[in-house]
Amino acid sequence: MSLKKKLGMGIATAALGFSLIGGGTFAYFNDTEQAKANFASGTIDLETNKEYWFDIDKLAPGDKMTRQLEIKNAGTLDIKKVLMDTSYQVTAGGDDHLSADDFAKQLKVVFLSSDLQVVLLDKTLYELSQMSDVEVSSYFFQNNRLPVGESDTLTMRVHFMDNGDQNRFQGDSIQVKFDLEAVQRDGVER
Repeated sequence: MSLKKKLGMGIATAALGFSLIGGGTFAYFNDTEQAKANFASGTIDLETNKEYWFDIDKLAPGDKMTRQLEIKNAGTLDIKKVLMDTSYQVTAGGDDHLSADDFAKQLKVVFLSSDLQVVLLDKTLYELSQMSDVEVSSYFFQNNRLPVGESDTLTMRVHFMDNGDQNRFQGDSIQVKFDLEAVQRDGVER
């Protein structure tokens, strides 16, 4: 190895040594902190005060029944609206050749305002079952929401219509299911 190369290698080695010594002795002040975040989603929990909204037997044409169902917001988020889907199953007791829908077409369902003065929805049970996501809450909630911990009342009247041709429905029964679905309030800037 030539003298020039040895001298160059020695200078490079010395420069590397000085940089390591200088880097190892270089110091500055610092401090650290930690910021945390916690996100927890709310809950929607709609409760009703009874299992059966209606439990009526021995109906005769012309009978009318009015019942109230209390709904409560037992969740942690305000409820914007409540949607209802209706389904039913008919058990024929008499004239078996009737369609299952014939009896449902004889039952008029009317939703009333909380003071029972205003008709808000007027359909047969059959028509109601053909509708999906019927909003029942917009008729009852004040300020367009049901706040956490508060209750409201849904009022329904059912009328077994008397059109003079009900003899064929003797002994029939109908099991109705009202599926209520609570929908959360709109998202807000927080």
